[in-house]
Amino acid sequence: MLMGYGLALAILRELYLHWRDAWREPDSFDAILNMVKDACFTSHENETFPLNTQQKIRLTRQFMRRDRQLYGPSDRARLYNIAKLAALYEEDMNLTRAAAWYDYGLKICHANKDREEFQNIGKFKLACAYFYRDRNQNQEALRLIEEVLLLMVEAPPEEQRRLGKDVLLQKVRLLERLNHQELESSVGELLSLYEDEHGPVSQAVLDLLIELATLNLGAGGKARLETHRRLLEEAISVQTALGEESLHNARCLEELARFYTFKQHEQVDFSTFKQSETNCFRTFKPPKTQCFCTFKQPKTDCFCTFKPPESDRFSTFKRSKPSHEEALRRKAAQINAIHRIKSLPYQGFLDDMELAASFYEERNQGGDSTTAFQLRRRAQLIRKGEIKLRA
Repeated sequence: MLMGYGLALAILRELYLHWRDAWREPDSFDAILNMVKDACFTSHENETFPLNTQQKIRLTRQFMRRDRQLYGPSDRARLYNIAKLAALYEEDMNLTRAAAWYDYGLKICHANKDREEFQNIGKFKLACAYFYRDRNQNQEALRLIEEVLLLMVEAPPEEQRRLGKDVLLQKVRLLERLNHQELESSVGELLSLYEDEHGPVSQAVLDLLIELATLNLGAGGKARLETHRRLLEEAISVQTALGEESLHNARCLEELARFYTFKQHEQVDFSTFKQSETNCFRTFKPPKTQCFCTFKQPKTDCFCTFKPPESDRFSTFKRSKPSHEEALRRKAAQINAIHRIKSLPYQGFLDDMELAASFYEERNQGGDSTTAFQLRRRAQLIRKGEIKLRA
């Protein structure tokens, strides 16, 4: 009888604490039931390795109780294990309890809104957004993803490179589901990130264009993506089949540069964009004489790989559309110079030799450094008069 009275008092005490706790957890009643069960029954469960889902849940709850005692009920450090627990409930197909824990974690995020950072709050909101997305709660998921993008600006560069493109891609898909008016601007922003990371002439950008072509865009957006896809596919095919130093590749790069110039205008109809008469597969004959005496080294370099400096990548997720036409035109000029210097001499050929050397120096594949050195050395000897060229 005394044990029964003691158990009843313990239950009343737990109920009182539950009622007074502003941060009571979704499974707080389970703790009371487990207390009664442990007091009335002696049970033993053999541990299995690897742990099953229920055992992982109980182990995670132990960590969460420790976090609450160490950091307090509303500290953002608790969010890591809360997200782990909610993911385990998803794995166990207990979606109601998973949703309850996500809501509980968002309550903690709101309590720390003046001290938001990506490491805890941003990652938790991202996991929560994916959960809402899978439950077709698209508006709530979109709101959380936009908050994550704002926090990601201050995240470490490694996190930005690892998650930035995927988060923006999820945002684009949610905007399509909601028929949102910001869909096309977000598509351009996502494409800009891929171009800055991989370069405008890359298979990753082409794969993204093919995927974005399936979106429910307007007629103008579809025409822009289709034109971009066609030009990029042609450029990659020519590079693969004929190599980077091919004159046909130079023509493709010039066409792609013209497309980037064309799309900078806000009000354009991409159905009117046509390739120039000298396209990638026409027979190209270089002029006999062409003056490049006024050639000057651009202020920015590294145009061969089309990759910006490490510190510039992912600096912000609210940027203007990238401008790669200068890089594309310079690479096309380098390729043209490589072929022109095969028929020396002509006016301005020394500048062409420097331009050709810069192509090999920037590409920097096997033997390119030696080729660049030899071109510059030969130009130096010609200037000194130690090598005589016949007209």
